[in-house]
Amino acid sequence: MAIAYPTTKDYDETVAEGFWIADFYTSTCGPCKLIDKILSEIVLENPDINWAKCNLEDDWDMKDRYQVLGTPTLIFYLDGEEKGRMLGGFHTQSEIMEEISRILYGE
Repeated sequence: MAIAYPTTKDYDETVAEGFWIADFYTSTCGPCKLIDKILSEIVLENPDINWAKCNLEDDWDMKDRYQVLGTPTLIFYLDGEEKGRMLGGFHTQSEIMEEISRILYGE
């Protein structure tokens, strides 16, 4: 498990190898805080899952470059290739794990 705080400059390099969840958030977003707690549990329980925490307040260019329409937005990557997205903060841990299983195991 790795936790990274990428910017536009190193984002692509960060998600290039392995399975990554890129979490686009802002500090004032209430639903983002809920997703943060869920992702914390997921990555602690699953050492093969990496987490890229992307604070849009620190780098607004990421919003346009990665087509983030709202927060929170989760983008799932496998070896640098986008495999899925989830928008909004009302996803349960089991829904996020279902998306991870679909990507990693085709389930």
